[in-house]
Amino acid sequence: MTNRNNNGFRFTPYKAPHLTPFERLFDIFKELITHTSGDFDEAIDWLRELDKEYELTTPDYSIDDFIEELNKIQFINDRVTNLEMETAIIYGMSKILGHEAISLNAILANRENGTYSKKPSETINKLILLTLNSLSNL
Repeated sequence: MTNRNNNGFRFTPYKAPHLTPFERLFDIFKELITHTSGDFDEAIDWLRELDKEYELTTPDYSIDDFIEELNKIQFINDRVTNLEMETAIIYGMSKILGHEAISLNAILANRENGTYSKKPSETINKLILLTLNSLSNL
C-alpha cells in the first residue's frame, strides 16, 4: 500500500487554552476532590501544596481567592446560604459537571435564635428512616 499523501506529520508547539485563574484551579480541584472522596479541606490542602511546588497562583489570585469564588457559586439565580460548605460544593460541582445531586439534612440547631435540638440522635434517626422508606417506595 502506498501513501499518496506525502505531507507527513507537522509538529507545532502546544498552545494551552486560555483559562481564567479560577478555571485553571477548578480543573485541578475537581481531580483533588475526587481523590479525597469529597473532603474539601484535604483537597484544598493538596491544592496549596501543589501551588507551592508548581506556582499555580499569582500575587493577584491566591488559593483564598479561589475559595472565595467557590463560595459565590449561585444556583437558579439565588445565592446558596446556610448550607455546610461541603454540601454547597457538592451542589456547585454537580451543576458544573451536569449531574443532579440531593442532600438530606436533619436540622439540629437554629444558630440565629440560639435554639438547639434536645434529641439530635432521634432527629437524625427519623430522617434516616424517612429516607429509607421513601427510597423503598420508588
